[in-house]
Amino acid sequence: MTAASDRDADDEDEDETTPAAAFSRLANDTRVEILRALGDSGERDPRQMPYKPFDTDEPEGLSYAELRARADVADSGRFNYHLGQLVDHFIEKSGDTYRLSWLGVLAFRFVIAGVLHDQVTVDPFETDSLCGACETPLEACYPSEQLFFLQCPDCGSRPVGIDLPAHAVRNRSHEELLRVVDRRERGQISLLSDGICYWCAGRVEAAVHPSPASRAGVQRTQPTVTLLCQDCGGVRFPTVGTVVATDPRIVAFLVNHADDCDRFVWEWPFTTAPDAVTVASTDPLRVRVDVEGDDGAQLRVVVDDSGTITTVDSR
Repeated sequence: MTAASDRDADDEDEDETTPAAAFSRLANDTRVEILRALGDSGERDPRQMPYKPFDTDEPEGLSYAELRARADVADSGRFNYHLGQLVDHFIEKSGDTYRLSWLGVLAFRFVIAGVLHDQVTVDPFETDSLCGACETPLEACYPSEQLFFLQCPDCGSRPVGIDLPAHAVRNRSHEELLRVVDRRERGQISLLSDGICYWCAGRVEAAVHPSPASRAGVQRTQPTVTLLCQDCGGVRFPTVGTVVATDPRIVAFLVNHADDCDRFVWEWPFTTAPDAVTVASTDPLRVRVDVEGDDGAQLRVVVDDSGTITTVDSR
């Protein structure tokens, strides 16, 4: 196969600054193998990995011959063409040494995580967590499209619905998977609530909906907060109690007043229980969340219409 026959006709004409151009540079098996070869060439043991800033004068990487051998491309013309499409975008060249650029590192991580191509499913399984509305054991599932759900099989309430790359699911027990989901849930909601998009670092706006929402058989047990990125359109719909649970003041309170402060975020009653949240006023909108520790200590947290915590008072 020649380099010319292996080219995408759009390579010549595509505007270099468009998203289509960026994706087209990766839309080829040879290019993906080149990325893999560079990504896999580094020492993967973090204990052995020296700190090397990305602007170092002595970049680590592979020589041309090493890279071609690792990518296993016999045709030199084909290899040169596809390597050239990646250099100055996903690959940096210094002398005869090639290495991944920062964008190349991100692309490599997407390939490894299987974000764009991998499909894994996990059969529904019962968890030890109870529904905040009816106390039925919650059911977890990972049906398709790399989305993980935690839902009550009886009343339909869904405390968690979150994106999760397929790579995160493989070779993990149910308990390990739930822990991953818990930490990812906390991280996403914390950053989004702070006005920063989890996916693109864009600007996030929030709005509280005072009535629990429901659609397509999914019930919400509390007022919902819409967290919407104004740049990429990424969105989450956590309960107001879940947003409160990620606030550092609430976390500190739970550490001091809970027997087990490391429980999953959806296991705190105030994150899902209907009676833990009260609409204190509608004009202006103020929602009160009652947080209680295992020792009986209580907090009264007030959230305004933008999802911002305005007051935290001991009771």
